Amino acid sequence: MRLVYRFGIALLVVVLLSGAVLAVTFDAHRTDVADNTDASVADHAELSASVLDERIEEQRRTITIAATNPDVAAHGTDRQNSTLERFVDAAAFDGATIVDENGTVRAYATTNESIDSDEVVGTDLSDRAYVEDALEGDRHVSDPLTARTGHTIITISVPIVDDGEVVGSINGAYHLHEAGLFTPLDDRSDD
Repeated sequence: MRLVYRFGIALLVVVLLSGAVLAVTFDAHRTDVADNTDASVADHAELSASVLDERIEEQRRTITIAATNPDVAAHGTDRQNSTLERFVDAAAFDGATIVDENGTVRAYATTNESIDSDEVVGTDLSDRAYVEDALEGDRHVSDPLTARTGHTIITISVPIVDDGEVVGSINGAYHLHEAGLFTPLDDRSDD
């Protein structure tokens, strides 16, 4: 009987030790997996932010070059309207406006054909931070905001300078529901 008792105690000790080792090993593995996942997500977020920063800087350069075209400063003319339409067709922007020195929209072009430009031209955007900054001579990238057309957008704005004087701003917009700017970041949608 003592032999059975000793084997029972030995078996109980082996089971308890094995369970404790298994629990410690599982917890250590779980912590490693969580740390690796956090590091992977942080690395992907950093890479995505870097790609996004590069794309935004590229679009800043594009719109800055467009602002140097003398036709962009010709407020209220057909030249201004056609130049803006060609700009939107050629650039990655979903739409663009040109405002005068008072913040009034003088030209509007978009890739969305359901929006009538007559509804936008003549509206006052002087209260928008991106317009205010551009009219003060600074480039601006807005936080996401709701446009007067109802779309959620991000806008990149630069001043239009004529003879050393700011005469308006050109504002390129990305519609966030289409999110063409973010396409390279969408390859790992689970993350």
